[in-house]
Amino acid sequence: LVDLVAQKIHRAVELHNLRENLLKQERLSAIGQMMSTIVHDIRGPVNTIYGFVDLIADDSTTPEERDEFAGIIRQEIQSITNMITELLDFSKGKTSILPRKTSAKNVMKRFEPRIRQMCERHGIDLTLEQNSQHLLHADEEKLVRVLYNISKNAVEAMGEGGKLTISVSDTADAVEFTISDNGPGIPPEIQDRLFDSFVTSGKEGGTGLGLAIVKKVVEEHNGTIDLETASGKGTTFRIRIPAMKK
Repeated sequence: LVDLVAQKIHRAVELHNLRENLLKQERLSAIGQMMSTIVHDIRGPVNTIYGFVDLIADDSTTPEERDEFAGIIRQEIQSITNMITELLDFSKGKTSILPRKTSAKNVMKRFEPRIRQMCERHGIDLTLEQNSQHLLHADEEKLVRVLYNISKNAVEAMGEGGKLTISVSDTADAVEFTISDNGPGIPPEIQDRLFDSFVTSGKEGGTGLGLAIVKKVVEEHNGTIDLETASGKGTTFRIRIPAMKK
C-alpha cells in the first residue's frame, strides 16, 4: 500500500512538472513571437528618424522646419520606447493593447510623417484623405503600425511610379480606413493564407509577419479587415474599427 501511494505521488509530481514545463515553453514561444513582432514594426519609426535626421542636417532646412522635424523624431523615439515597454509588459503577463480615447484624425497625424517619408524615398504618388469625425477607444500606436505595415507592403509591391491612396471615413458605428494601390495585385494562391504568420508574396527580405500582426491588432480592437485584389489592378484593404458610443 505504501509503495502504491508513493507511486501515485511520484506520478502526480511528474504530471505537475510536465504541465509547468509546457506552460513555460508556451510562454517563451509567445514572447518569441512578440519579439519578432516588435523587431518587424520598429523598422517604421527607425526609417522615419533616419529620413528626418538627414533633413535637419540639410543646409537648406529652415530653423522652423528643424523644430518641426525634431518634434517628429521625438515622437518616433517615443513610439520605439512604447514598443519596448510593450514587450517587457507582455513578458510579465500584462495586456499587449492599451486603448484610450482618441480619433482617426490623431492616428493619421502620427502616421502621416512615416508614410510621406517612405513614399518620397520610393517615388510613390501619395494621396491622403481624412473625413472622419468619430471618436475611438483604441491603441493609437498599434493602429499606426497597422496602417504602416499594409502601406509598406503596397509600396514595395508597386515600386517607383506607383500610386497609393489612404482614406478615412465614418460609417454609422465605425471608422473605416481604406488603403488602395495600383500594384500587381496579390497572387491567388496565397490570398486565403495572407494573414497567416510567415506567408509572404515573395518580395525579397519579407518576413511574412506584417499582415499577421495587422489581423491580430484589428481583432484586438473588435474590428474587421477585408481586401479586394486583382492581377494587374492593385489591392484595396478596408479596416473597420468600432467607434465610441456617444
